[in-house]
Amino acid sequence: MKLLNSSIDLNSLKNALLINEHGAEFLINGFDFDLQSHEILVRISSAENLADCGSLPFNSLSAWSIQINSN
Repeated sequence: MKLLNSSIDLNSLKNALLINEHGAEFLINGFDFDLQSHEILVRISSAENLADCGSLPFNSLSAWSIQINSN
């Protein structure tokens, strides 16, 4: 697939499906910015039961796959 743009508005990632390297599925709820560490944090919940799973640094998700909703 050829990408026409290498950036995306973070709001367009809300409700996207994340799949970790073990196959567990999560939904993106939103984003925060850690002022001390200068990191973007991704708020996630379980895709199975919508339970809150906390936040992860965005850069820790490099091995995860993402499915962006087209709605």
